[in-house]
Amino acid sequence: MKDHFRNLNLMFTALSIGQLLFLVIVLYVVVGEMELGSPLQIDQQTLLIACAVGFLGVAYAARGLGNFFRNKAVKEKQALEQKVTTYRSSLIMRWALVEGFNLFILIMAFLQEDKSLLLVFAAGLVVFFSLKPSVTAFAEAYELNLQEENQLFSEG
Repeated sequence: MKDHFRNLNLMFTALSIGQLLFLVIVLYVVVGEMELGSPLQIDQQTLLIACAVGFLGVAYAARGLGNFFRNKAVKEKQALEQKVTTYRSSLIMRWALVEGFNLFILIMAFLQEDKSLLLVFAAGLVVFFSLKPSVTAFAEAYELNLQEENQLFSEG
C-alpha cells in the first residue's frame, strides 16, 4: 500500500520539477535581457481578468473532482485497495487539470512577455502543491475505519 503513495509522491515531484523548470525558461525570456517582441497582442487588463477567471475555474474544478471521487468511494463503501485506486485517479486528474492551466499561464506569459501573469502562475502552483499526496489526508478524507487505517499505516 505504501508503494502506491511512494509512486504518487514521485509523480507529484516530477510534475512539480517540470513546472518549475519551465518557469525558469519563461523567467529568462520575460525578465531576462532577451527581447523578442510580443507576438500575441492582448491588452494586459483583459489578459489578467481572463487568467484570474480561469484560475478560479481550475481551482474550483480540481476541488470538485476531488470531492466527486471521494464521495463516490465513500458512498459505494469501497474496499481499501479500491479507495487507494480512486484516490490515485482523483489526484492524477486534478494534477493534469492544474498543471495544464499552469503551463498555459506560462506560455501566455512567454508570448505576452508579461511578468504579472507569473502571479497567476504562483497561485496555480499553490493549488498544485495543495494536492500533494498524503497518507494521513487520504485516511481522513476517505473515512477509513480503524482496521483500514491500521492496514494502511502498518504495511511496508
